[in-house]
Amino acid sequence: MQDEQSVGKTLMPFAKESLFRSICDHLLVVYKRKCNLTAHMPELHLRPRYRFILPLGTDAVMQRVRGQMRSNNPADLKLRGTLDHLVLRFPSHIASIWTPQMQLFLEPKGEGRTLVRAIIGPTNRIWQFFLGSLTAFVTVGAMGFLVGFAQWSNGSTPWGFYLAVLGMAASLFLFFLFEAAKQRTKDERDLLLMFMDNALDVDCTRMSRDHGKSALSS
Repeated sequence: MQDEQSVGKTLMPFAKESLFRSICDHLLVVYKRKCNLTAHMPELHLRPRYRFILPLGTDAVMQRVRGQMRSNNPADLKLRGTLDHLVLRFPSHIASIWTPQMQLFLEPKGEGRTLVRAIIGPTNRIWQFFLGSLTAFVTVGAMGFLVGFAQWSNGSTPWGFYLAVLGMAASLFLFFLFEAAKQRTKDERDLLLMFMDNALDVDCTRMSRDHGKSALSS
């Protein structure tokens, strides 16, 4: 009886190591399957991005945007920034914490062309708070898992696993909260995009898609 107990204690660390390896192998298989499933799906962006080249100089692009502000701006959008970085936003009296804005980055490409990069999302302060909080929660979850596994391997109470679950749950809650806010402000995002389509006389979504295809094929 004592021999069986001693053998069991001897084999316990190997059993735990084998279980950990099997869990890691299973997670790796799930990750590979997810990569295969998402390989042909559109990339998820918490902040929609657009990138395309216009056959106009930087000054001409700026003049078109400013002209649209004066002639056709029913939402009373506000424009600020420098020559190569513009921010289009809603008036402060109707904006909320999740109200999106559009950032435009203009880069001269020579021969009278301009690379336009647009990002639609919350203000930089809200975006940085979201990223910082998400990073902190994910870190807490990962550290909790490592601590919990070490405690479980040593036969101690694995309270670290509770910390891991808490960190992951908080991360998921924050992510879905941001997604819900993005869906709630879809009309505002569409209005910003429509304003820019009219100002530049292009379809920003289509041109960005075509630019991405040409970049991949080159």
